[in-house]
Amino acid sequence: EFSLKGTVTDTATGTPLADAEVLIPELGQSTFTDADGSYIFGLQPAGSYTLRVSKAGYLPQDVPVTITAGSVATVDVQLKTEV
Repeated sequence: EFSLKGTVTDTATGTPLADAEVLIPELGQSTFTDADGSYIFGLQPAGSYTLRVSKAGYLPQDVPVTITAGSVATVDVQLKTEV
């Protein structure tokens, strides 16, 4: 079972970003995207959290997410390259 999934892509090109870190600071949980830019978090407590996504060469992004018991939240994130 899992409660949160999504993909991380490059804003300009739409290219999936592998090895981006996806962090839920409030829960101390983190994971990395796979070769397809996908990530999955296992079962997490219901609530509202911040999803912090970062990758070298890109601007980090914080995205609000609400996890509801018994359902899967899908959060897709686009990162912009650093100037």
